[in-house]
Amino acid sequence: KLPAEAQPGAAARAAEAALAAGAEADAVRWLATLAAGQEGEARAKTLARATAAVDALGLEDAEGLRRALPPDSPLQEPLAMKVARVHLHLRDYAGAEATAREVFLRWPHGPYADDAKRLVDRISRLTYVRPNVLGVAVPLSGNFKRWGEAILQGVSLALEGSGVKVAVRDTRGEPDGAAAALEALVLEEGAIAVLGGVTNAEGERAAAAAEELQIPFVSLSKQEGITAAGPFVFQNMLTAREQADALVGLAMGKRGMRRFAILYPSMSYGVELANAFWDDLEARGGEVRAAETYAPDRTTFTPLVKSMVGKLYLEERGDWQEQSRDIAQKEKDPFRRRKALEKAREKLPPVTDFDAIFIPDFAKNVKLIAPALAVEDVLTQTCEPEALEKLKKLTGRPDLRPVQLFGANGWGGDPGLFDQSPGGAGRHVRCAIYVDGFFAGSARPGTKRFVEAFERKFPGQTPTILEASAYDAAGMARQVIEHDRAQTRAALRDGLAAVRGFKGATGELTMGADRTPERELFFLTVDSNGVREMKPEELAGPGAGGM
Repeated sequence: KLPAEAQPGAAARAAEAALAAGAEADAVRWLATLAAGQEGEARAKTLARATAAVDALGLEDAEGLRRALPPDSPLQEPLAMKVARVHLHLRDYAGAEATAREVFLRWPHGPYADDAKRLVDRISRLTYVRPNVLGVAVPLSGNFKRWGEAILQGVSLALEGSGVKVAVRDTRGEPDGAAAALEALVLEEGAIAVLGGVTNAEGERAAAAAEELQIPFVSLSKQEGITAAGPFVFQNMLTAREQADALVGLAMGKRGMRRFAILYPSMSYGVELANAFWDDLEARGGEVRAAETYAPDRTTFTPLVKSMVGKLYLEERGDWQEQSRDIAQKEKDPFRRRKALEKAREKLPPVTDFDAIFIPDFAKNVKLIAPALAVEDVLTQTCEPEALEKLKKLTGRPDLRPVQLFGANGWGGDPGLFDQSPGGAGRHVRCAIYVDGFFAGSARPGTKRFVEAFERKFPGQTPTILEASAYDAAGMARQVIEHDRAQTRAALRDGLAAVRGFKGATGELTMGADRTPERELFFLTVDSNGVREMKPEELAGPGAGGM
């Protein structure tokens, strides 16, 4: 209703107000109105501002403006390109492709024509699938190269005799490298699925990229919660939570233990396991009676053990205060009094008001901690009654009771921990129980078949959990590709989610609701011959030699 000469100024003020209020759709309308009455440089500047505002629009506003503005409006092209990009972001590939084609067909010489063509090409490559190609994204250079090579060994063994091909990309063990590897496996190789992402950092980034690219991804990282990235992300690697659940289930559910001590190193491995164990046992009604942490490079553990069993800060113990008063009354000579106190201190029994000690550390430290426990008369040979009776006589403590040692998969990294020769560390961890996601010496049929096949293919090598987990991940993917005839990534995703009772190297696997495997872990113990897998009857109740 304003006079013609006043309308441009009003449109400009309305556009400024809309921009200041964050109402970009209104701003685009007013800027389009303003530009319609302008020419030359002024019009170009107005249209540039309108185009910048278009970039901030959502799908609904962009599509609404396309309908509202005249078909010949110069803003139709940037609006159409915005709609195409939002459809791509929402993974509506059909909608994105149709709108992008409109851009370069309707405005072949426009500023967005080349971008639209590239978008169509990207969608074409994103949606192209080679059903017989499995991608592997692992470190093949850098500090984690050995991990990548181990995974490739497991994959190659799982795919022997199949028509499934492998396409490999190097992640360098880095987050950006992992994202780039997944994109290359999708856009350049047309892989139907990808496995890898072994380090925690690259695993998380790869999971996010897989969800963005809508490709099934089986992470071989131990990172907790990695499948929360979305329904295309799976995991097949032992986690801290999985180990803690298994150990607490045995200790509390099968052995009736309720009170625990925890000794753990102040590094991510130890902290994650200690926290998971602590949370789990408290959730079941258990109690932590003592907890000690230490630097990973610590070499002397006697003070730490003394603190844990009440032999470091003696002023807090009533029995010690009573003994001290008695000695002070009996021995008036300072020298004799001091000697009597030293002798009494040496004979002071440890306060072991816990049923078990959990040590989530690697073997090199366990080899030092276990003897330190023995020095302080903490008996851990729970499966050897004769050792208990011997110590009772030596200490004159008929009430002495043993304490169970528990460990995690880090214990299996050094066979020297289980050395039973004179002077070896093995005698100090006799009867201990630790858990792992793989044990090459297992009698389980699936594990035995894998180990035998691996040692034939790679003479002189013994497989670890990396090779075994990769073997199972590739084996499950192969099963879905060959037996379920999956031709699309969505079909393979659904097939992996439906895996039940897959007999693999790491056990019989069933994919859980969170797309992580449900399986029985390997419980291992130490006897006079070294480390061995525990028998089912030992796990059913009081076990390991009749505990």
